[in-house]
Amino acid sequence: MVDTILDDVNELINLEKGDFKILERIKRAAERNEVISVYERDYVRKLVETHLRPKFEELKKESIRKPIESPKQTSSLEKPIPKPVIKKQPIFVSKSNPKTTKIAFGIGAAALAIILIVGVSQFEFDDTGTQEIPTPKVTQKVSGLIIDTDSSSYEIEDIISISGSTDASASKVSLSIRNTQGNLVWSEDVTTKSDGTYSTLLIAGGPGWEDSGKYTISADDGKSEEEVSITIKK
Repeated sequence: MVDTILDDVNELINLEKGDFKILERIKRAAERNEVISVYERDYVRKLVETHLRPKFEELKKESIRKPIESPKQTSSLEKPIPKPVIKKQPIFVSKSNPKTTKIAFGIGAAALAIILIVGVSQFEFDDTGTQEIPTPKVTQKVSGLIIDTDSSSYEIEDIISISGSTDASASKVSLSIRNTQGNLVWSEDVTTKSDGTYSTLLIAGGPGWEDSGKYTISADDGKSEEEVSITIKK
C-alpha cells in the first residue's frame, strides 16, 4: 500500500491547516523514510478528514453531475457580428494660468512639510512606547539531554508535542508528566532516532488532568534526567 502521508502533509502545509511545526517535523521524517509515530499519523489523518477529504468528495460529485458538453458547431450561414465603430473625440487642452500654478505649488509644498513633521513626531512617539516581549520557547538543557515542547501553555484536549535530543548511547528516552499534586498522569518510552533525536505527541486530558496549573514533564535517557514545566488551563 502506498504511503501518502508526505503528500497529505504537503497539502496541509500549503493550505495552512494544523500546527506548522508538527507538520514540518512529520514531513522531514517522511522524506528521510524514518519511523512516524502512531500519534503523528493520527494527527495527520484527522486534519485530512477535516480539511482535504470534504473538498475531494465535493469535486468528485461536481465532476459526476456536470454533463459533457459537445463542441458547438458554427453554421456557415451565420452572419459575422459587425465590429462597433469607435468615434474619436478631440481632446481640448486648456492653458493654465502661471499665477494659479505658482499658488497651487506653494500650497502643496506647505502641506508636504506638515505631513513630514507629523510623521517624524509619530515615529518618535511610537519608538518610546511599550513593546511586547515575545514569550520564549520552552527548552531545557543542562546535560546532553534536551527536552522541548511546542508551547508553554495548553488547554484540555490540546495536542502536546514533546521533542528533543540526547548525546547518550541510550536507544530510548522515558517521558512522563505529573500534575499539580505530583501524581503521574502520562508516561511513554520513546525510541531515539539515529541522530539522537526523539519526538512524540499526546492529547491533554483524561484521569489526573482535572486541575489547572503547573504540570511537570520529565525526560530520562538512563544517564541524565531533565524537567520542564507547562501550564494547563481548563
